[in-house]
Amino acid sequence: MNANLDPQIELLRRDFAAARPQETDLEIYRLDWTVPLATAQKRALQERRPLLVVAVRNAHGDTFTGHC
Repeated sequence: MNANLDPQIELLRRDFAAARPQETDLEIYRLDWTVPLATAQKRALQERRPLLVVAVRNAHGDTFTGHC
């Protein structure tokens, strides 16, 4: 049977496309993260931009992950 004609597969493709994050949903992953904090503060002042601090605490201690 041709996969393109199978209604179950077409339904699955449509549902996947509807649930998949759009480009605007993923913008947080394109932020240019800076560590350590002192460097980030200096950069924020130079660029006249706000500073967002993300602190991650898990079972293994404090961890920098690049995003939350």
